[in-house]
Amino acid sequence: KMAEIPREPRVSILNNEPVADLDSLNLDDPNVVTAPEIICRQATINIGLIGHVAHGKSTVVKSMSGVTTQRFKSELQRNQTIKLGYANAKIYRRVNPTGDGPGNYRAFGSTSFLDAKGRVIEHAWNYKDGRRSKHVVRAGAGAADPSCNGGEWELIRHVSFVDCPGHEILMSTMLNGSSVMDGALLVIAANEHCPQPQTAEHLAAMEAEKIDRIVIVQNKVDLVEEIDALDQLFHIKEFVAGTVAEKSPVVPISAQLSCNIDVLAEYIARMPVPARNLAGPARMYILRSFSVNKPGQDVEHLIGGVVGGSLTQGVLRRGQRIEIRPGLWRDNGEGGFVCTPLVTVVDGLHAEMFDLEFAVPGGLIGVGTKIDPCLTRGDRLTGQVLGEVGSLPDIYEQLEVHYQIMERLPGAIEQHETVAKMHEELQSRNYFAHLSPHSSQPPKPATAKALFGEKLGEGEEILLNIGSKTVYGTVEHLRINEILSDVAHVRLKAPACATVGERIAVSRRFKHHWRLIGQGEILGGRTCAVSDTEFVRGASG
Repeated sequence: KMAEIPREPRVSILNNEPVADLDSLNLDDPNVVTAPEIICRQATINIGLIGHVAHGKSTVVKSMSGVTTQRFKSELQRNQTIKLGYANAKIYRRVNPTGDGPGNYRAFGSTSFLDAKGRVIEHAWNYKDGRRSKHVVRAGAGAADPSCNGGEWELIRHVSFVDCPGHEILMSTMLNGSSVMDGALLVIAANEHCPQPQTAEHLAAMEAEKIDRIVIVQNKVDLVEEIDALDQLFHIKEFVAGTVAEKSPVVPISAQLSCNIDVLAEYIARMPVPARNLAGPARMYILRSFSVNKPGQDVEHLIGGVVGGSLTQGVLRRGQRIEIRPGLWRDNGEGGFVCTPLVTVVDGLHAEMFDLEFAVPGGLIGVGTKIDPCLTRGDRLTGQVLGEVGSLPDIYEQLEVHYQIMERLPGAIEQHETVAKMHEELQSRNYFAHLSPHSSQPPKPATAKALFGEKLGEGEEILLNIGSKTVYGTVEHLRINEILSDVAHVRLKAPACATVGERIAVSRRFKHHWRLIGQGEILGGRTCAVSDTEFVRGASG
């Protein structure tokens, strides 16, 4: 047999840390998710990494969590984020700081913990002999880093990072990740002009999702002079003026050198955790689904499919009976769908290296089920909704949407005007004189009006992001409402589980790519026929 790389064993209980008891928690208290017995094992806030391609989003995550989010072969070959990346980190604070200056906050991996002396301890894993070496002191007495050697420390935040791809053709993937974000780090490279196209588009997505907990990260400051970094700071402030990030702090860092990461950790720690509804029925957006079975696995030893995502409300318990909607679906031959929700039980709960007995809203978790693993392979259930049986919203095949088209993308019109001026200048110099009369006309710059200035039209193909689901649709009918203005009836190409009043993102095809043009709100629609047949073995547990 081929030698396998040893894997670090899962962690169930860490030394000297409190054990959470669900019966003793006050579920009516929305701030209970910040209790030490909760955050020592599970992240309770989701922070998205947004910004232009190659600005260092994945490097920022690695500098804070020690985790490389690029795990797929195609990502490693290209050194580029293609799918959503996930990593957890714990943020610690010095108990009795000597001053208000930097150095009193530190971020480490999610498997770090506090010992009886108030020191931050991390496991050092030796991949050569497959055994765990002795614990390493990261902060406190005996730490190798002199800036945090000494004093007692306390755990104040456990954060899940959602690393979004920055390429323009992967904008829909970024919008799926924004459905679970509580805040965001807008990463801007100091050695490039601000704003870049996807910097503006990602910030527009935050506007659409009403996410205003944003920290602007000025990365790669080690590659520029101080005067250039200050000049870009002026452009950043000018760019975010009038947006949800207008009052956001700007933190200069070098993620590659781990410079100023402690200051960034401090700003993340000060980001408020949203109030959670723990008393309601559990509900989770599914961001990924996969099978953990190896090729050639015996049938007797097959493990059920796994789904990953983030709870938006309620508490999910091991052994709980759950439902996944829309589940399996097929065309009914009349332009609609027949859906069969999947019903099963929670076979296991995981948060990175931790096994959980229950999970609370906030943070990314993995849910082991008894679903046939072939149904969860290759993200087949991504975009669906998981929750208690009988508590999930309706499944729609047509939506009535109140939409708003953005007047402009921040920084986009200015870029188009610059291109237009360059085009006119080149034309005045007879730059295109070499073109023959029979050849094509000189290239003309694209205009923002073609993307943002026009409302939706009947028969137009659009792209909707509903929660974590990306679904194509066709505008069937338009009407003008005296109160809500523009309303569109959209026939979906696939069924979607959605709630009336839920906010969605609207994208339009522009030059062979889908570009974000506005936002909308679901007013209602036509629901799908739902079959009562359960396609799941072991649903009764």
